[in-house]
Amino acid sequence: MLIGITGQIGSGKSTAARYLEKLGAVLVDADEIGRAVVENDDEVLGALVEAFGGSILTRDATLDRAGLARLAFASETNLETLNAIVHPSLLAELHRQAEAALLAGEIVVIDAALLLDWGLDEDCDLTMFVYATKEDQLRWLVARGIVELDARNRLRRQLPDSEFRSRCDIELQNTTSPEALYRSLDRLWSTHIARS
Repeated sequence: MLIGITGQIGSGKSTAARYLEKLGAVLVDADEIGRAVVENDDEVLGALVEAFGGSILTRDATLDRAGLARLAFASETNLETLNAIVHPSLLAELHRQAEAALLAGEIVVIDAALLLDWGLDEDCDLTMFVYATKEDQLRWLVARGIVELDARNRLRRQLPDSEFRSRCDIELQNTTSPEALYRSLDRLWSTHIARS
């Protein structure tokens, strides 16, 4: 079974995905894969420097992820440039990991904010949209050390909630506590997932 978990940044989708991993699913994390791609693929890093300039590198010539994110989310054009450079390698590795786990008979969870943008919802047996209020999303991003203006820029570049709702099978509310989200996931696991 292939499950897609998505939602806007700061919604708690990764919290939900990690909980399903604890219940027994294999987690394929798009953010983690993206980090590995830009850190380990010299060709990708070189293309990023060419596109965004040397300021995205630290003194020891590694990627300044926060600096790159600030530039990328500053405009739609910059974000499209970033995505065009990183996404082909990211998606190839994501597909490789998911297919290997599925062939082994595992329940696989893809955690990806861009699940719908990439059309991966069409490949999934079940898709979940994790919803949080805009206030909670902003608070979470700022708590992670992201400057409020940058956090608002990131939120503006996300698909609207209505798009997630119209294309996902299940909506999970993450508006009270992690424990409430976990209880919802426990119910889904026993009724929709473990029996498949």
